[in-house]
Amino acid sequence: MATFPTSFIAVVESFGSGKADIAAMNTFSYILAHQKYGVKAALKVIRRDGETTYRGQFIAKANSGINSIDDLRGKKVAFVDAASTSGYILPKALLDKKGIKPAEEVFAMRHDNVVTMVYQDQVEAGATYYSPPDKKTGEILDARARVSKQYPDIFSAVKIIGFTESIPNDPFVFRADFPDDMKKELIQALLDFQSTPAGKETLYATYSVEGLAPTTDKDYDVLRKMIATFGGDLEKALKKK
Repeated sequence: MATFPTSFIAVVESFGSGKADIAAMNTFSYILAHQKYGVKAALKVIRRDGETTYRGQFIAKANSGINSIDDLRGKKVAFVDAASTSGYILPKALLDKKGIKPAEEVFAMRHDNVVTMVYQDQVEAGATYYSPPDKKTGEILDARARVSKQYPDIFSAVKIIGFTESIPNDPFVFRADFPDDMKKELIQALLDFQSTPAGKETLYATYSVEGLAPTTDKDYDVLRKMIATFGGDLEKALKKK
């Protein structure tokens, strides 16, 4: 049985307890925090090569005969955990949309564990985060890269068979009643800071991102529609898993 990660609960509930004014959180945490406490997204992170969205990927062994998402019917599939956007929410929503039912679903709890389970034939397919190759070097950066030192042949042994829909990157959020004038000043200060060499270095060192860009709550409606697949009750959906 999967449960809310401690950090996931702590970040969301910090707004309910009045302990947080501003936070950087993953997209799923944001949807729940907005629903429960009215927090509002103001900025979203920019990842490598200017990426402002992300998506999940499905993987399978190269010699498995599984070549597309449609081939996952009746297969054993590994996900990350019930609160993982790219490793569960997005891929599960896509499977449900297509009417594809795996024979068995398991939680590996980490992206690299999913890759390893596929590589070792413990499952027939898996879902993890996707990150495009570096535009300059061609370096592969998706979840398979996490185990490339342990399994040097991982990129040839495990292939990508499909992708989920894309959603906006993780947001920086403010509590519901945060003063608008102060919010505007802080947002501008962060945008100004991230445009400086010191700002870029700090963001990458603390959050592994290249920068920040303005966003709004509406940008995350695409994820809300996917979550509706689970009945619309986020906490109830997670606790069932």
